[in-house]
Amino acid sequence: MTPSNMNTRRWSALAVMLCAVFLASVDFNIVTIAIPSIQRGLGTNFSEVQLIVAGYALSFAVLLITGGRLGDLYGRRRMYMIGMTGFTIASALCGFAQSPTALVASRVLQGAFAAVMVPQALSFIQVTFTAREQSRAYAMYGMTIGFGMIAGQLLGGLLVSANLFGLDWRPVFLVNLPFGAIALTLAWLLVPESRAPAGLSFSTRSSAARLRAGRPGPGLRSRAQPCCSWSSRATSAGRRTGTARPSLCCRCFGIDRSWSDWGSGSASLQCSRRSSCCWPSISKAGST
Repeated sequence: MTPSNMNTRRWSALAVMLCAVFLASVDFNIVTIAIPSIQRGLGTNFSEVQLIVAGYALSFAVLLITGGRLGDLYGRRRMYMIGMTGFTIASALCGFAQSPTALVASRVLQGAFAAVMVPQALSFIQVTFTAREQSRAYAMYGMTIGFGMIAGQLLGGLLVSANLFGLDWRPVFLVNLPFGAIALTLAWLLVPESRAPAGLSFSTRSSAARLRAGRPGPGLRSRAQPCCSWSSRATSAGRRTGTARPSLCCRCFGIDRSWSDWGSGSASLQCSRRSSCCWPSISKAGST
């Protein structure tokens, strides 16, 4: 494959990834237009209407970071396709809901799967494009969100007014089905698989107290070698010993910090290149 074809394929793959961003943005606003019709069709009260609107946003916001981390762990294309599949199925459940409770539950599920697929687009931009190309890609990402918000209101009004096949408000959800099927097909064909370079693992036993005490925390771990070091200049005899100290590496900022004692001592930052690791590891007091 020539460099020109590879470049075209990258931007085509980005367009596929942005389909998730577009659909998630549309579903924030499209339901708002259909609320009066939903109230007439299902006999919902005010509290149920609020849950129909807020349930989607709440589950999306709560699970967004987790969705991004799952993409790093298990593959971004894989999680995109899982999220898009779940989002499409949840949209069908919303469209065929026969009670307010079923619609609220389906909306929460829809938001949860949206939180799985949407962050993969940002990760894809980060790992696929150069720094110069990323500015253009991020601009397209922002434009997609804005266009989706506007399109949701316009499309919602058109679908409710048209009353397609006598379905009243249901097409505002069912319209996601063909878009989801197309996005899944294109993702399989165009989007390359990628994941974090180092194996990461989750643990629920991490403790801030252990970190403050200078002991290795059993929480999120990275086997990647840190590329930056935050060397603490010891101020007491106790800190000059070879005791272990926690080292925190944050991929987002490309910084790896090591403290001999949390919250004390002066430090100097040495950074050789952008970090590729993400989570806490352990370094020795004498290491850099």
